[in-house]
Amino acid sequence: SLMFQAFASHCSNSTTSALRVYIIAATYAPDLHGLAVYASQFLLSLELSSVTDQVADEIGPVYLRKLFTLHLERTQEFKRLLFDSPLPHRPNPYCNEVGGYALQEAWSFAAAYLSWAASPDISNSRIDGALTAVLEKVSCEECRNLLRSRFLGLKQQWALFKIRSFLE
Repeated sequence: SLMFQAFASHCSNSTTSALRVYIIAATYAPDLHGLAVYASQFLLSLELSSVTDQVADEIGPVYLRKLFTLHLERTQEFKRLLFDSPLPHRPNPYCNEVGGYALQEAWSFAAAYLSWAASPDISNSRIDGALTAVLEKVSCEECRNLLRSRFLGLKQQWALFKIRSFLE
């Protein structure tokens, strides 16, 4: 509808604009439920601790809980994606047990950092930064390729994790 398009266009202006749209949608739910879902994707970078009591009152308890749940579930999902470490390659003359250990150590370091940095809107550049940091510590080219592949898979999985209909 024309009204949806008008409100939706404000969401991309800033987090503050998206929050205002979310408040309006929450106020007129369930009629503007779809607008609340749309606006929520622009609120992933919102620091929930910055939501004042007044804003929380305007959103209302149901949609405030849904917003908190969205942030929590996305952060937990990202951390869940870090569980699988890259599988080691076959032994080769350039990478012995120490090399296989270096692969696991590099992944563990990256996963620990990314778990600490996890947020509902963690970016590919932050993920790439973790890859760059750990690649410096791995000398085996096969191990390096396995790490690159695992990080690429991580970014692809994260991109596929859509903002589900958390508001249902």
